[in-house]
Amino acid sequence: MWLTADDAVLRDRVRTAGRYARASEEERLLMDRFLARTHRFQTRTVEAVESLGLARLDVGGGRTVEELADAVMATAARPNRSGG
Repeated sequence: MWLTADDAVLRDRVRTAGRYARASEEERLLMDRFLARTHRFQTRTVEAVESLGLARLDVGGGRTVEELADAVMATAARPNRSGG
């Protein structure tokens, strides 16, 4: 089961954790570079997961941890296991 998140979710998480609003210009540049690498890695990962037909679940959408856990279990229980 691959858990993925769209760019907005990743950006918000990194910027919140890094206190982007209070960060120096240099710190912001480092966070932005990290986000660019993260985006490239995730794009390639999603492509590979989909080409192999593996189960994938997007963690965005404001779901709670419990809702995500239920979605993981439901996706894993499907015969096809394609989570989209």
